[in-house]
Amino acid sequence: MIAVVGLGSVGLTTALGFCEKGMCVRGHDVDKVKVDLLLNKNIPFHEPGLTQALDRHLNRSFVLADDIAGAVSDAKVVFYCVGTPANEDGSSNLTYLQDAIRGTLNFINKGDFKVLVVKSTVPPSTCTQKSNTRC
Repeated sequence: MIAVVGLGSVGLTTALGFCEKGMCVRGHDVDKVKVDLLLNKNIPFHEPGLTQALDRHLNRSFVLADDIAGAVSDAKVVFYCVGTPANEDGSSNLTYLQDAIRGTLNFINKGDFKVLVVKSTVPPSTCTQKSNTRC
């Protein structure tokens, strides 16, 4: 099982791409309007072939989870595809990414192994361990 957190243009294409390769994917997004659009098979951006892929996989190999726990609890790999908008000073606002990762960590049981993959745009070394702090 693969989880994709963030279902914008990067996350949704990633999720449905895995489904096209035969994988089962659970997706989650905090934007309920976006989730409702997807549940009604409406994609809020244009990507050739994606509407057809959503139609093939929705509620089959691609399931929308109501919360992050439902998306990540059984996943072996979690892809983070959340927004990282620029702050006023030009630096990246990593709040959405940090919140998503913290949310995931709440649902990893001791002894479980999950691969966490950041597909969000982040500055170099963002996820490098630095003196007991983590991404």
